[in-house]
Amino acid sequence: MDQKITIYIKKNKEYIIPLILLLSSFFIVIFIIFPQFSSISDLTRQLDAKKTSLEELGVGLTFLNSLNEDALDSDFSTAIEALPGSKEISQIFSALSASSLESGADLIGFSLKVGDVYSSESKVQPTVVGGVPGLNVLVKVSADNASQIVNFGKEVQQKLPLAEVKALDIALNQGSYEINFYYKAYNLAAISKQDKIAPLSKEERDLLDKLREWKP
Repeated sequence: MDQKITIYIKKNKEYIIPLILLLSSFFIVIFIIFPQFSSISDLTRQLDAKKTSLEELGVGLTFLNSLNEDALDSDFSTAIEALPGSKEISQIFSALSASSLESGADLIGFSLKVGDVYSSESKVQPTVVGGVPGLNVLVKVSADNASQIVNFGKEVQQKLPLAEVKALDIALNQGSYEINFYYKAYNLAAISKQDKIAPLSKEERDLLDKLREWKP
């Protein structure tokens, strides 16, 4: 058997050697060269992504350098007052006091709601609306007439932090409000990973201007 194979190889040597070389070349291309092309392609994509990221950072840096620092501080302050990063009881009290003064209704007091019970304790579960948590507050006011009590609620909804009147009960010259005051914890880690910095749109700028009017 071995002799037959040897004789066959000798007779077809001129064909077998090129065939072996062809097969070797084929396997070299498939298993060595093609993977290298794939690696080069991956590296090219990574380099393109880094280049795009650097270009975006450059645009963002140019934009930041063009901003007025005082205007930026004012915008930031307004945004934080509108939607604080935590439960700011002092801001809620300021908004209620300003609303009382402008509506003519006297602020009797307010308390925080825990489930179906109202308490003055700070550890309360937030009410979540549209992904934004809110602090549920019971507010009691008194006034000479019902219109002043109603106006109190309107004033609260035009103050910062952002608030929404959920319920109102008027009896004689007193009113009881249930109000959600909204806040939002900021994920600084996620914000710091953002590469793109773009100027505010007209709608966002108009919203900030409106919120600025609502500052107590």
